[in-house]
Amino acid sequence: MIPLVIHYFWCADKRDLGPLELFTLENARRNSGCEVVLHTAATEGGFYSDTDIVLFKSLIDLTSYNNIFAYQNKSYKTICIGFFGCSPDNPLIKKSEKTYRDLYPGKNYWSLASFRVLIPEILTNSEIYICPQKDFFPVRMKDTTFYTEENERTRDFSKSRGIHLWAHVIPQECFPIVIKKLRAVA
Repeated sequence: MIPLVIHYFWCADKRDLGPLELFTLENARRNSGCEVVLHTAATEGGFYSDTDIVLFKSLIDLTSYNNIFAYQNKSYKTICIGFFGCSPDNPLIKKSEKTYRDLYPGKNYWSLASFRVLIPEILTNSEIYICPQKDFFPVRMKDTTFYTEENERTRDFSKSRGIHLWAHVIPQECFPIVIKKLRAVA
């Protein structure tokens, strides 16, 4: 079973932790039903998330699984590499970390991106629950109006657990717009 803790990773080397990430962490503390931890390693089990995934709902119902991922695009069989859940001492985590260290020797941190190599195995493993696309991807990355226009159309997030913001594509001057919109939902 997955423990009630959500681990956020901050591995970016291009900028400091900023207002969007701080909002995400505070929001997770308030809405997830989990303990929130910020760090760069994964061994304890729990939920692991990039700092640009904002949660709207509790994750408690997902703790009965040993492994969970989320579809980023089900049609193309693409999973989100920025969010997953696992039980402690999970073999999938160990395999992912080994893959990353083999690909990038000398790196001081492990990255969720190492799951890219394991995606075929993840998609065919019956012990892994993959959340539907609507759970974390109610807004497409290419739909820039959500990120840049304060008065774009109203969205219904009632069927979503959260949203992956893809903060690397949002101009930093738009962070206040996005935070204001999400405060109204979260």
